[in-house]
Amino acid sequence: MKNITKAQQEAIKKLFYDDELESPHFEFDCSKDKYSIRISQMYDYVIPAGGKSMLSVLQEIAKILGCTNGDEQSRFGYGGCETCDYGSSYEVEYVFW
Repeated sequence: MKNITKAQQEAIKKLFYDDELESPHFEFDCSKDKYSIRISQMYDYVIPAGGKSMLSVLQEIAKILGCTNGDEQSRFGYGGCETCDYGSSYEVEYVFW
């Protein structure tokens, strides 16, 4: 598979970030048979921007990458400080092929 281009990365980032939310961190990876997108952020679960459904976002990512299949690979959350939630971390990984 080809590397994920900068334009593709930016298009995918826009699906998960708008100015009202904490900016998530993205990691893009490509192997010979799949693409991997890992998204993490503090304070809240990773969700699509603009109230879109996760299904529509996954379909849009698959289209951006030229893939016909995609799935959630893993998801986890780590609670932070009991009083202010500082240090909390939430992460999800999606794979496409």
